[in-house]
Amino acid sequence: MSFEQKDIDAIELQLGRTPRGVIEVANRCQCGKPTVVATKPVLSDGEPFPTHFYLTCANLNSMIGTLEASGLMKEYEERLKTDKDLKLIKTLQKNTAKLIKIIYKDETNME
Repeated sequence: MSFEQKDIDAIELQLGRTPRGVIEVANRCQCGKPTVVATKPVLSDGEPFPTHFYLTCANLNSMIGTLEASGLMKEYEERLKTDKDLKLIKTLQKNTAKLIKIIYKDETNME
């Protein structure tokens, strides 16, 4: 998914600030508004930005906050310590994140 200026405008309203390092709108709600954006791991000024997928929707943020408050994240953190499949997924995510940083760092250096 790509993005247009109207998406950036909508994200500004959602966040209350100008979004930084947006690569694309990764997900939209049923009404077509952005809910998740993909961002560069290194911003144009060289600042690291470790969050590749950034949630912009206030409603989803609220729902996730409720899940986190229920202890769900602690449960998953414990499962990550013992579940071999989840450990593999976490390792793959870390390696993918490292690769993305390398790619975008090279891109930033070319500017």
